[in-house]
Amino acid sequence: MDCFNYIAPEYFSTGILDDKSDVYSFGVLFMEIISGKPTIEYTIIEIEEYLIDWTKSMVGSQQYDQILDPKLPEMPCMKEVKRILLIAFKCVDPDFNNRSKMGQRNLKIKF
Repeated sequence: MDCFNYIAPEYFSTGILDDKSDVYSFGVLFMEIISGKPTIEYTIIEIEEYLIDWTKSMVGSQQYDQILDPKLPEMPCMKEVKRILLIAFKCVDPDFNNRSKMGQRNLKIKF
């Protein structure tokens, strides 16, 4: 596991880890759990494919069913998938000022 894939991008310029960095890491982990994919994959032609970018491209082309890990014990409805992805995207927003705090209502997940 490469821990750098979980670190918020601003850390590399500021050297500071804070609660917004934790939110970013949570978002990456959340995407990893729902997709069953690692944070970075190498394609057949040795091109790096980052989980966040891949997920955004799948959402952009409305291929929500391609995002879900087929090994999930139960498939959620599309409404829930979209809600989960919205939460994950809020967590990994490149601008840390736009990220929510973990305790905020819009990041609460009910299982």
